[in-house]
Amino acid sequence: MSALENSSILSGKKDKQITPKQSHLASPGHHLLITKSGPLDLLGTIGSGHTYTDLRPFTVELHVGNLRIRILDLETLIRVKKETITEKDKIIIPILQRTLEETVKR
Repeated sequence: MSALENSSILSGKKDKQITPKQSHLASPGHHLLITKSGPLDLLGTIGSGHTYTDLRPFTVELHVGNLRIRILDLETLIRVKKETITEKDKIIIPILQRTLEETVKR
């Protein structure tokens, strides 16, 4: 939470900004934040309601600068995108599947 100090939830109205609390971020909703480091888009759940706890076993850890971040493994990302397929997903899923195939070949 300390990383989000001086952040605000964008409510879609310029005159209404809320400083996030843990209870806001623990909800399953979509949270658009402006932080001192730039915009941050957080999803409480993805796909058909998967939480971070549900998906953590299907993540890999990456080091980005001084940060350690977790991202979904490619197979799980494809599965989740298929659950709630959007127009954008229809385009990206075949690319992700081909990438997975190439990764498995190595």
